[in-house]
Amino acid sequence: MTPDDSDVEFEDILENENKEFMPEESVDYGATKKIMQGILNQLSEEQRLCVLMYYYEELSISEIADTLDCSTGTVKSRLNYARKYIKNEVENLEKKGTKLYSIAPLPFLVWMLRSQENTVQVQATEKEVWQAIQDKDGVVTEAKDIDDNAKHSRQIESQKAEQKTAKETVQQAAKNSGKVAVKTGAKGIATKIVAGVVAVALVGTGVGLGYMKQQKATVRDEGIIENTSGDEKKESKNELEALYDLYDKVDFDYIARLISYFPYFESADKLTDDELTGIYYEIFENEYLTKGAELDDYAHTDRVVISNDQIISQNGYNWKFKKSALDQFMQISGISKTPEDLDLSSMVSVDEDGYTANYQYAGERGVSTFKTKIVSQQVDEENCEIVVGIERNEIPGWAYSDDEGSKTQGTITIIPADNDYGYEIKSYKNGYPRVAKNVQSIKDDILSNYDKLLDEAKILGDYTYKKEDEDTIIEKVSYGAALQCIRGKGHLITNDDEVQDSDYLENISYYDPEKAIEACELAGVMKDETKYERVETDQFTFDQATRQYEIKGDGNGNESYPSEEAYFLRTEVNEKKKQVKVYYLSRDDEEDGTVDNFKRGTITVEPKANSWGYAITSIKTEEWNDEYSVKIKQIEEEANKLSDYGDSVVASEIMRAVAQGEEYWVSQMKEFVTEAENKYPEYKDEIEKAQEDYWSGVEGEVNEILNDPDQVGNSMLSPARVNSVGTELEGAIRRSYFIVGNLLMDYKIEAIQ
Repeated sequence: MTPDDSDVEFEDILENENKEFMPEESVDYGATKKIMQGILNQLSEEQRLCVLMYYYEELSISEIADTLDCSTGTVKSRLNYARKYIKNEVENLEKKGTKLYSIAPLPFLVWMLRSQENTVQVQATEKEVWQAIQDKDGVVTEAKDIDDNAKHSRQIESQKAEQKTAKETVQQAAKNSGKVAVKTGAKGIATKIVAGVVAVALVGTGVGLGYMKQQKATVRDEGIIENTSGDEKKESKNELEALYDLYDKVDFDYIARLISYFPYFESADKLTDDELTGIYYEIFENEYLTKGAELDDYAHTDRVVISNDQIISQNGYNWKFKKSALDQFMQISGISKTPEDLDLSSMVSVDEDGYTANYQYAGERGVSTFKTKIVSQQVDEENCEIVVGIERNEIPGWAYSDDEGSKTQGTITIIPADNDYGYEIKSYKNGYPRVAKNVQSIKDDILSNYDKLLDEAKILGDYTYKKEDEDTIIEKVSYGAALQCIRGKGHLITNDDEVQDSDYLENISYYDPEKAIEACELAGVMKDETKYERVETDQFTFDQATRQYEIKGDGNGNESYPSEEAYFLRTEVNEKKKQVKVYYLSRDDEEDGTVDNFKRGTITVEPKANSWGYAITSIKTEEWNDEYSVKIKQIEEEANKLSDYGDSVVASEIMRAVAQGEEYWVSQMKEFVTEAENKYPEYKDEIEKAQEDYWSGVEGEVNEILNDPDQVGNSMLSPARVNSVGTELEGAIRRSYFIVGNLLMDYKIEAIQ
């Protein structure tokens, strides 16, 4: 080990192990080896890889961190967790009567790996090992037969392709294992297995993604993992890497402002002169309405596409702009015609010095306000494009609120271009993007939208997507998502999606059918218009032609849709299977204030070309019945009692009761954090810091509420007072479930990072 490992307190580091392992002392360790291999396989791929690289390859902490592109603290965390997990599993097995001969776990593990390395195995054994790797990890695609033991002594040659991080790691693993093999005279199968295991682990954790993304690893009979697709594959990989670099450079905020001026188009050169004239007219008009008009009624700042340094002078209604004022707009939009090629004489004149705009009549025609926001952005690897999902709300000049606007959805496609910015818009089309996301993008999206995913899980219950069940899924999800909204707990469909006021006398609500379709897509149903032409049940009517989505009733008393609460725990990515698993805890609220039906759930999500970029393929739940579910139940019910204000209509009494419940939950959350710190004393500082960061975020939300003029009031039950207490209460509950589910019930210390 190198000096940078001196601060790592591993009680099982080989040099510092107080009990030397002597396998040749007449004990048959065959069964023990199988047990230890099973324990090793229970570790996450990230942890298993760190164990292999640290204990087997003898890489330093910093070398592992550099290779895996993570911090040294993360490496230490994974190694410490793995060490404790292995040691605890060994101790638990011995307590249950399994004879492990008081082994020191990690020294035994390293000996076990090296004993496999130092044994020249026959052809059949080698094929079995490779098949096991192939079956488990799905990366190795070819394993050729070995005719004789001579082939087992081949050295692994240097890779000939470019030296990317992932490839260098594989080479180093092979090189290191080769050194050990030289000492024992057994070089072939050992180096192949180690190189394969490390490569598999790398692919499984997404390390070296830029290198692995476009290349499939093939294991040759020499054990070399190499590029099998030649110059064409390399060129494709380079294009993709360049596209990801370009993605980081795209000014998406400017894209959103720019696109607010455009109708849908296949390509900019197909826009008519009338359309282009209107676009330029609005751009110049917006400059005055945003930067020069005295009236505050115009909300056009999110449409500015000309920077202030392009304005030469502002003299009353007459403004002078540089000739370069529209350069960025034209290059990024792909428009080739300038105002000089069109007739803008009613407002704009052009000379060699630039543009002169006369704003005497600006705004008289009742200019609409456009509020455009980006809802998604991603790289489409298959087509080598960047796709952006846009929601645009056009609010007429006479409107009094955003609710009177007209919302549209669009997809902007961006491609590389030979201009000053390196990219341009290829097209702007109706509807959200329908591109399958990669698993890392899915994970990032879920972390921002897990409430929607959990809402879907509450509706579906235990679930496996089957195409023949789509009609049932549509009915169940459409109704369930609307009911969640009506009950004030919806994220799939919200009050903003209500297209007209509810009919309270008839108990009917009206929503945008597009949101119900999106909810169905999340469950795996593709947006096939024929499926949504008209769906009618006793509970709702869904008519795509008339844009009519009527929900009948409020769902109260409907046992099919219980008042379930679900709490997010973590996500785990499986690059090999192209899956993201989402873990959560849930329970049901009963009308009498009790809670019941505690469950642990796992949602499996896979890429899919729909409005989300992914879809749920399965949901599995199991009963959650342990000491922590019992404790949580007690806390929930005690908090409900404290919050119960009975029949009181006195505002101060109501707020006092609600605050008591909130304070109780906060105290219980702190106790869970303390218990976690005691369980992981080596991570006490990290847990403490994570908790501080989390709660400061909650307090930030509370401060925003208390300073929101629309919520502040003199009443004890003002929205500001009620919502601030509710935010803290919900924050404490979520965090309590998070700590319990990740750190106390399980050993997922990495979740706090």
